[in-house]
Amino acid sequence: MYKWPSIDQLIGPERRNQDDYWVRAVFASTITGSTSVNGRSQDLGNQLDTELLLGLREWAEVIVVGSGTVRAEDYAGVQPTDKKPNPAPLAVMTSSLDFDYDSRFFHDYHVPHLFMVPESSLQDPTNYTKVQKLQAFGEVISTGSGTVRECLTTLVNRGFVRISCEGGPSILGGLISANAVDQFYLTIDPTLTNAVESPITRCTSDTTVKHKMRLESSMHCPDSTLFLRYGHPRVNSM
Repeated sequence: MYKWPSIDQLIGPERRNQDDYWVRAVFASTITGSTSVNGRSQDLGNQLDTELLLGLREWAEVIVVGSGTVRAEDYAGVQPTDKKPNPAPLAVMTSSLDFDYDSRFFHDYHVPHLFMVPESSLQDPTNYTKVQKLQAFGEVISTGSGTVRECLTTLVNRGFVRISCEGGPSILGGLISANAVDQFYLTIDPTLTNAVESPITRCTSDTTVKHKMRLESSMHCPDSTLFLRYGHPRVNSM
């Protein structure tokens, strides 16, 4: 009888440089590379994929996500668990500061959010009211020019060591450009799509950056969902 992989097997050992922060990124896509089908990502993967996401949230000290993903996926805050009664905050990168204040994001959370905002957006007088509103739900933090690298540096300077990225593609693209992804978790849903609605990563510059990764684990379920885990060769298992 086939034995499904365990969450511990999927997550694997930590990989990091000693006394340094480390970043894990987790994504799900179709065989053809789309992270959504008909505008939704919730139908990709299976229950084990959901448990993987929750397991990485338990591991993390902060979770980085783009405001577009928060809006598209109707995000709520990270829920407490027996293992981690004080869950990690969501660090949301946003330059527009546009949110739906009736959404779950502002009514279903346990830890105040962190809003990572470029200084230019904070200095824009037309955003004054938006900033005031967001401060009621968490802390609004300047990230300088607003790059993913600066966001990461800001979080590390605040003492966050275990960082998990849940999207979207521009955030992952920024992490790759910064060579900051230590472990990458990719769930491949056994579905073919005739279009890539949303890619796994998106480049915001004119230069394409690539980094070789090392396959740490490859596991599949009876429903043909495939779980891949890659690690950066620069770091060691702990």
